[in-house]
Amino acid sequence: EQITDEAKENAKIEKYQSDVVEGVFLDRNGEALTEAVGKGEAARIVYPEALSAVIGYNSKRMGVNGLRRTLYKYIFDGGKDGIGASVTLTLDSNVQNRVYKLLDGHVGSISIINASTGEIIALASRGDPEVGYNANKIDDYYDEAGKKYYSDIYGAIDEFWFNRATLAQDPPGSCAKMITAVSLVENDKAD
Repeated sequence: EQITDEAKENAKIEKYQSDVVEGVFLDRNGEALTEAVGKGEAARIVYPEALSAVIGYNSKRMGVNGLRRTLYKYIFDGGKDGIGASVTLTLDSNVQNRVYKLLDGHVGSISIINASTGEIIALASRGDPEVGYNANKIDDYYDEAGKKYYSDIYGAIDEFWFNRATLAQDPPGSCAKMITAVSLVENDKAD
C-alpha cells in the first residue's frame, strides 16, 4: 500500500502539533489574532467568529485547515525552543471584524483587497446566517447531555466548511455600479 503525499503531510503536521507550541498570527498592525496556549494545544483565535474561516481550525479530531494548514511549517516548525514562528498577515482585525458583522443574518463573503499591492485587508465568510463558526470550540462538546461535537453541528449544515471568500464563484456584488461611478468621476460628470 502506497502512502500518499497528503498522508505524509498529515503525519508531519500531527508530529508538529504534539511537540510544539503553535506560533501566533498577527494582523498588519501587530495585534495578536491568535494566542499560544501550550505544547500540543491549538492556539486560541482572539476573534473566533470573524477569523475562523481564514485562520482555520487545529483539531485533534479533524486535523488542520485554513492558513494553519497552508503555513504549518512556520507556525509549528518555524520557530525555536519548541515554539512555532509568528506569522504577520496583511489583514486588519478592525476591518475584518466590521465586515464580518455586516454578514450577520446572511450567507456570503466580503473581501477587501488593496488594488495597488494585492494585500488582503479583510476576508470574511459566512456559511449559515444562524450559526457562527468558532474554530476554538471545534473539539468541545456542544451539549453535555447529547455529547454532540461542534464539528458534528457544523457538518450538518450544507457547505458550512466552504470558505465563500476564497472558493465561491459568485459574481461580485454591484460591480457595474463601481465602474459607472469611476466613469462619471473620470469624465467630470459626478454632480
